[in-house]
Formats: sequence, C-alpha cells, structure tokens
Amino acid sequence: WFWYRRGHTDEGMRMLAPALTASTDIPIATRVRAIAGRTIMSYLAADLPALFAALGTLGEVFATFDVDSPDAVEQVARGDAAVTLAFFESGSGLVDAGREHAAIALEIARRHNYPWTAAESLMSLGTADFRAGDHAAAAAHFTTALETARGCGYDWCAASILWIHAKSDIAQEKWN
Repeated sequence: WFWYRRGHTDEGMRMLAPALTASTDIPIATRVRAIAGRTIMSYLAADLPALFAALGTLGEVFATFDVDSPDAVEQVARGDAAVTLAFFESGSGLVDAGREHAAIALEIARRHNYPWTAAESLMSLGTADFRAGDHAAAAAHFTTALETARGCGYDWCAASILWIHAKSDIAQEKWN
C-alpha cells in the first residue's frame, strides 16, 4: 500500500518481482506475503500479465503448505494466500475455487483471531455467491463481512463492501 498510495507502483513492482522466483530456502510465510503483495500490486498497477503470473505462483506455493503445521505464522500466511486467491477467483467468476479458498482463509482467520482476513474471506464468499446468482447468500456474507470489517477498523474492506452493495443488484436486498 505504501508504494501504491505514494505513487511508486513501478518501484513496488520491481521490489516484489523477485518473490515470484524466490528460493524455497526462504520461509514460506515470507515468500507468500511477498507474492501476495506482488499480486495485489500487479492488480493495482493494472498489469494483467504480471497479475496472472503472480496468481499462478501464489497458487503453486499455496499448494505446498503443510496443512497440519502447528506453526501459527505459517497458518496465518496460508490464510493470507487463500484469501488473496479467493478475492481474484470470486471476482472473476471462478466461484467454486473462490468459495474453497475463502472457506479455508475464514477458518484460519477465526482460529487465529485475524478479523481482517475473516472480513476479506466473507467478502470473497459474498462475491462468489453474487457471481453464482445467489443474491440472498451474497447479502448474508456481505452483511457479516461489513460487521467484521467495521469491528476491527478495516476501512478499505468496509468501503469495498459498501461499493459492491451500491453497484449491484443486491442493493435491492435489505442489508447494511
């Protein structure tokens, strides 16, 4: 966010590019956060080839996580990877994959008390539901996501949910 908000997107893209080819000797939590950062930076920079490359790498690294690892740092990073994948999958209409990754991220977020990841996971579930045409389920997920985001002061997520609400068919549904 620093690079994006300060107008240094090119610098951020350059600094995070090595994450895509980082050695497996680097802890997986560190690699995932850098790759997720590169993914988001690519999206914000509207660089679709870089976005697709970063998403592909993130998916590959996500698949290597030890699901049963007792390491909380690794598990939270696994949640970060899952919610990043879910955000883009759900938004692009890959609803089954988006739901799967969002559910994983939500479970990890709740287990490790990361309401920010929980809010993003619920937003991704709502987006997947909306894309699948289930507006009632979308409204329920968005409502819970908004409550969760507001509860932890995650203004970007809350604003994103309100923007989705204002721009979608579910604006006719009752939720706030």
